[in-house]
Amino acid sequence: MLAFHVWFVPLIGFIAIRLLWKKHIKDAAVFFVLSLLGYGLWLGIVNHRPFIITIFVAKIIESIK
Repeated sequence: MLAFHVWFVPLIGFIAIRLLWKKHIKDAAVFFVLSLLGYGLWLGIVNHRPFIITIFVAKIIESIK
C-alpha cells in the first residue's frame, strides 16, 4: 500500500502542476478532482470498506470474465 502512495502522489502532482504551468486551469481542476475520487474508491477497497459503486463495478467485471 505504501508503494502506491509513493507512486500516486508524485505522479498526480507532476501532471497537475504541468497542466497548471501550461495554463490549462480547468483541465487541471477536472484531472485533480477525478484523481482524488479514484483514490478514494481505491482506498475504500484496500481498507475492506468498499463503496456500493465499487461492488457494482466488481460484479460487472466478474460477469464479463
